[in-house]
Amino acid sequence: MAYLPKTPPAFQGDIQHDLRDHLGDQRLLTLSDWVGEASTLYLRAADILRLRQQDALAITLDADERFDARSLWVAHDHMAAHWRAHRLPEVMAGRGRLSWPPAMLCNPVDSYRDLTAIFRQWLQLQTSAWADQMPDVLELFLRAVVGDHTRTGRFYEAELYFTLAELYPVPGVTSLKPLRTGRAA
Repeated sequence: MAYLPKTPPAFQGDIQHDLRDHLGDQRLLTLSDWVGEASTLYLRAADILRLRQQDALAITLDADERFDARSLWVAHDHMAAHWRAHRLPEVMAGRGRLSWPPAMLCNPVDSYRDLTAIFRQWLQLQTSAWADQMPDVLELFLRAVVGDHTRTGRFYEAELYFTLAELYPVPGVTSLKPLRTGRAA
């Protein structure tokens, strides 16, 4: 029986249907790790600057331990598509910053688990890069997290998607520029 994918391809040549479905199935765990990493980086910076008690975003992150994962589904799926298009070939060839021993990737048991771990590690590296080089992107990501599907939250979700689409292009997918002007690239 032929495999019937649950998720549509994100770009032409996105033929890793089973991996794409696995990343979608693991979306909530990945988002939990991603939000945890971003929150930790932001709150650590707020502590260093001694602004944790005055910064509204830091106060909100401290006060609420839960978030609505639906606000980041589009961002997750876009980043996963970019990773599959640009980084997965490097990983499979054993090149790039995130390369694991080929034996781990050739193992027919739990190989998707390993690829998901590499994807999550890549997300953490990107989040750390935002904290160091583009703190406005990290702040935008966290504002989308705390927005909880409010009108303002939806604005941040849309702006986050447009920003990620510009920073992390997916072949064949065009999107609008970020809504704000003057964004650091």
